[in-house]
Amino acid sequence: LQSSTSILANNIDRAPENINSLEQYVIGDMRVVPNVKSEYIPGQNLVPYMQIYGMEFDQSTQNPSLEIEFAIKGGGKVLETIPSSAENSELFYYGQRVVLAGRISTGNLSPGNYQLEIKVLDKISTNRLITTTDFIVKEAPVVVLAEEEEEE
Repeated sequence: LQSSTSILANNIDRAPENINSLEQYVIGDMRVVPNVKSEYIPGQNLVPYMQIYGMEFDQSTQNPSLEIEFAIKGGGKVLETIPSSAENSELFYYGQRVVLAGRISTGNLSPGNYQLEIKVLDKISTNRLITTTDFIVKEAPVVVLAEEEEEE
């Protein structure tokens, strides 16, 4: 079981059908806009993207059978484990490759350095894969509204 590098994105969506495959941020038929600094504010979603290769296929369905789990780690400890579900991730099958696009809330994480760990289990071959990506949670910006001057 192998994977591409995990990318933390600002946004992942399907690329328009008429788009040039050489256009910026287009990978296959997906547009993946990376979060270059991997910086987030509390409550913002982590949007991981990666491709998975080398999995076995079920002979009856011709599809792989993958179990995916996300873990948020801080200070060397697992702070939260999140099983993959229809609410937080999508898998796209392209022949010998599976594309994972996720959406994981940073919840109430305090400002600091963290890691997103993605665990993949091929339920047919029982092979496993773990990737880790660093990210930072920053203080939410403080918005100061100017007081309106009263007219006399």
